[in-house]
Amino acid sequence: MLKLEIDSVNLEFDGRVILSDVYMYLESGVITGLAGRNGSGKSCLLKILSGSMQASYRFIRYNGSHIQNPASDPWLINYLPQENHLPGYLTLKDCIELYRIDEADSSRLQEICSVDPSVKLEGLSGGQRRLTEVCLCLFSPTKFTLLDEPFAHISPVKTELLCEELHQQKSKKSILVTDHQYRTVTDISDRVFLCYNGAVREIENLEDLRKSGYIPKK
Repeated sequence: MLKLEIDSVNLEFDGRVILSDVYMYLESGVITGLAGRNGSGKSCLLKILSGSMQASYRFIRYNGSHIQNPASDPWLINYLPQENHLPGYLTLKDCIELYRIDEADSSRLQEICSVDPSVKLEGLSGGQRRLTEVCLCLFSPTKFTLLDEPFAHISPVKTELLCEELHQQKSKKSILVTDHQYRTVTDISDRVFLCYNGAVREIENLEDLRKSGYIPKK
């Protein structure tokens, strides 16, 4: 089993504490959910873990060994931000090559997205483009995939199809999913963490979310 840990994360903006002494871990074969309100620091934590944002302090371990820069290994982690991040002039075929996706997964990706390989990203609707960028990350041969709000703007039918594929792909990698809708996170994840008040802790059930004040009590 592969394990990625991020420990002792501290992040401040203009004197405001965003994350304080945070620890979280990911394991292969597991979909990990990260719940939390908007502004709680979820996206910042993913960016720090992917190497695209600097923290005041953080310590990352891969299978027990310290990693200075996760982004230096292209086979380790890929990260889907909330906003579109690929140039619109790229075709789907270009993107499949860029993400090193094999022929079998390429066919499955096109089936899910219903997009012709010759079509440019800028020619897709918002939902199609989002789904395409999610699938590119999901099917790429990295060991860990971080998805920030992957279901935004995607139709219910395609969301259901994507959730099925997430469970298929977890046999090949570890997947981290964030969403501000806690039901989305808890329904799809094998393990859930909650980000709140600058901290991150693992939760066992909905009662833990109620005790934390994240969702209303019955």
